[in-house]
Amino acid sequence: MRTIQTSISACLGWILCTCASVTDAHNQPDLSDILFTPSAIQSTQLDALRSAHEHGLAASDYDVQILEEMAADPDSAVNDQFIARLNTAFRRYAEDISLGRPSPLTDPDWHIPQQPSFADKPETTISDIENLPPPHPAYERLHGAMIRYQALQERGGWKIIPAGPKLSLGILHPQSELVRNRLRMTNDYDGTTPANAYLFDSALDRATRGFQARHGLLVNGIIDEATRRVMNVSLEDRIQQLSIAMERWRWLPRSLGDEYVWVNAAEAKLNIIIDGKSVLSMRTIVGHSTRPTPSLQSEIRRVVFNPTWSVPYSIATEDLLPKLRNDHSFLTRNGFRVYTGSSNNTREVNPTDVDWSDISPNSFPYRFIQQSGPGNSLGRIKFVFDNPHNIYIHDTPSKGLFGLRTRTFSSGCVRLEQADEFANALLAADRDWSDTDTQRYLDDDHTQGINLQRKIPIYVVYITSWVTEDGQAHFRRDLYHRDAAVGDASIAHRQLPINHPHQF
Repeated sequence: MRTIQTSISACLGWILCTCASVTDAHNQPDLSDILFTPSAIQSTQLDALRSAHEHGLAASDYDVQILEEMAADPDSAVNDQFIARLNTAFRRYAEDISLGRPSPLTDPDWHIPQQPSFADKPETTISDIENLPPPHPAYERLHGAMIRYQALQERGGWKIIPAGPKLSLGILHPQSELVRNRLRMTNDYDGTTPANAYLFDSALDRATRGFQARHGLLVNGIIDEATRRVMNVSLEDRIQQLSIAMERWRWLPRSLGDEYVWVNAAEAKLNIIIDGKSVLSMRTIVGHSTRPTPSLQSEIRRVVFNPTWSVPYSIATEDLLPKLRNDHSFLTRNGFRVYTGSSNNTREVNPTDVDWSDISPNSFPYRFIQQSGPGNSLGRIKFVFDNPHNIYIHDTPSKGLFGLRTRTFSSGCVRLEQADEFANALLAADRDWSDTDTQRYLDDDHTQGINLQRKIPIYVVYITSWVTEDGQAHFRRDLYHRDAAVGDASIAHRQLPINHPHQF
């Protein structure tokens, strides 16, 4: 990562001020009669630094106040000092806004390689400066939400909703007015206040349901304890959440491709994206907190129908072995076969002949393979992509879990609600394929794999805030406790001084 940062620093050298008028001024024997005025490029750079907060950065980190004072001073003696200080400040800003303030290594479960943002250019243009932030529409929507939420902060933010009874459609209660005002601030409520402001009317019911949907709550229109708790998350915390989401987008490649699969573990959803639009979306089940789904980038290369499951060692020893000590028939009932020995000398073992109470995880000599079928833990379809974590996207026989709001039940893999539709979409884009072909492969009990002729990129991310195309900001709980470290690293990084060649 240090090599990448060094490379980016070199590549960003072209962002330094190279204004010809300044060079000419340097060649003059006497500068006392020259009134210094920042060039258009320098003014644009300074404007960018002033608006750093809109991107979750702090303008104070880039010496903005001092630079503004120097820019306003017509004394030519500050010319050299202004250029040097602006160059240093803007270089750091350019790196922060294009690559991220803290390193992606801050999050040990983020394994998406970072790419250099820029190539060498001989000069800076205003367009170059404007193109420093990530070019993704999702980032720009977060940027817009950040501006709106910061404007709310300047107006004093929202008030706390006190504990109270459940509120719902038709109820008269003084808190209805307080809830209405709270939801109006975040554009959830767009109706007029009824004649009796204490009435929980239909407009407030719709607004409550919209708020609940944006925050991953049960959508029932009821102001209960859970909804109050989320409403009372501070505006400062929401701004920080937006800031961390923008940070994670800065860690991503500047080009994701025209077609790719996007899995957000924080949302527990999968989308197929084509030309920036989602063409297929479905719920997923992701890893629980002790075995979180990692963030990674790869390519889906193979679809396997009726897969078998080779149980990872950790699951065999930590999850299955305790069950076997109390239920010796568990493996047989669930279609597992047991093997021991090396790869060159493997033999099958009857699981009922093993005294599992004597087997220790520290000296576990067995391998479990679950046979294909509707009860297989991978379901009926598996999607293979290379990764060092040995995780897949796959079907599941446990369909009932998709109805839950929090869906963190896997050991890191991504389970799909509609694996057959996902397979149809991938294979139809890859070859002459229809739903009938998918069903034909599923009806055949044999394990069969199809290699994709054109691999499709996949990004598995963890981003707890995003903004939909209609401008609605969505937030989720930090179930993996990964955001806090990124926020702390950002604050620590802000405390580093700007190095510059002059002392003032």
